[in-house]
Amino acid sequence: MIKDKIKKLNKKKILLVLLAISLFVVVYIFFGLNHKKDNNTDNINKENRDLKPNHIIISKIGLNEPVYDDEKKGAVSDDFLNKGLFYYDENTNKPGQGNCVIFGHSAKTSKHSAPFQRIGKKELKKGDEIILTDKDNKKYIYEVSDIKIIKSNDFSVIKPTVKKIVTLITCIAPDFPRDKRLVVVGNLK
Repeated sequence: MIKDKIKKLNKKKILLVLLAISLFVVVYIFFGLNHKKDNNTDNINKENRDLKPNHIIISKIGLNEPVYDDEKKGAVSDDFLNKGLFYYDENTNKPGQGNCVIFGHSAKTSKHSAPFQRIGKKELKKGDEIILTDKDNKKYIYEVSDIKIIKSNDFSVIKPTVKKIVTLITCIAPDFPRDKRLVVVGNLK
């Protein structure tokens, strides 16, 4: 008789423990997944909140700079290079359209900064991510597909394309040969 009571009591304890574990698992899964989802949403919203219109962001090299329009339409303007980075407007392509060409210095002087300094030192690799934002703050993500050195009079890299790409053009650090340029091309993801 006492053995039967102990068995019944043990069965109840086991059932209660199993019920408690089941309840804990359900609560953990429900609140844990929702918490992760909220964290991801917060991270995405924070990342988008930090974006500014007409900017280029290359996290790998710590670049987050504005990109200006070249009002001279197709000329490599010293005024704009001295300000920072600028779109080459002959193509009239902006982020998400055709060949979006951006020029910038990779060497600091008394007249200008060097926003493309680390690009000029060839720190980008194929597969790295380039983010551009347009004037409406819409985000475009490109993946580096090609890195090459061209002659300074090779204008083929700035020609309009149907393919949606970004083309970054700068000097080559540290030797800065006047007849060469470093070109980084990224495909829109």
